[in-house]
Amino acid sequence: MIQWLPSGQTQDNVIHRPDLRATAKINGKVLEGTGYSKRYYGLYPRFWGYRFYHGVTTDVVDGASHFWTADAAFGDNKYNYWKVLGPEDGAALAHVISKNKTCITLDLFVNEIFEEAGVAVGKALASNMVLKSLDLQQAQVGVPGAKAIAAALKANIPLMNLKMHYNHLGPEGVGAIAEALKTNDKLTNLDLGDNGMMKEGVQALAAMLQKNTKLMRLDCSKNAGLWGDDAMKGVLTKAGEQHDAARKKAKKLIPQDELPFKLLMEDSPGQMWSPNGFVNVVHSLPVEQIDRKSVV
Repeated sequence: MIQWLPSGQTQDNVIHRPDLRATAKINGKVLEGTGYSKRYYGLYPRFWGYRFYHGVTTDVVDGASHFWTADAAFGDNKYNYWKVLGPEDGAALAHVISKNKTCITLDLFVNEIFEEAGVAVGKALASNMVLKSLDLQQAQVGVPGAKAIAAALKANIPLMNLKMHYNHLGPEGVGAIAEALKTNDKLTNLDLGDNGMMKEGVQALAAMLQKNTKLMRLDCSKNAGLWGDDAMKGVLTKAGEQHDAARKKAKKLIPQDELPFKLLMEDSPGQMWSPNGFVNVVHSLPVEQIDRKSVV
């Protein structure tokens, strides 16, 4: 069990319980998998949502392994629902994106499509000439997915808003996105929060900001490599200031070009990156300290 206190709060710790056993009954068969529980309480805006439990299984039903989740929305409405996704969803999603001629906003928030599907989505984006906004927060596309999306960004697709919070990008994935944005002149908003970018990722973004003049907002909150490291924050801050100065001199083509550059670096614990994947850096919460009434 791991926990931390969100920035600005004095109580109600975030509580994680990894490696739970989870079961789900699908088509009459009981599947067992690895589960994960999260309690996150706070004063959130209306309809703010968060996943608090999921499970995966290697068992196969009807030719597909399964993944299931429960989501919650906090605010005036509350609901829980379950999803069952198979390996075919990435291909189907990529097909829809590549053939899309009308949709300009696609919200896939907290749909963990993982690496293979992330690659398919990235390749599909390269041929989509209408999509303006894509929310891939917690999609877990990893480094392969990031590289595919970076290739699409290099093609200068019309995408303006890209949210990739908590996607296991690490320094390599962040570096790929940063490299693509050195020449991309369409994207205005990028969220790379909680991706374990490490110092290498920070440096890649700093180099990008010195060449790119289109990006209006960059969120690097909760990233190892910035969290608690004033020197690296200084590197990115300086690059951001140079970027903002260049933006002011650049030709104004859209309303967003008139706005000042905004760099977000929330100093909260995120996921640490290692060559073998992510490792958690927060500490255990003694069982006797848990507010059981508020644990989901």
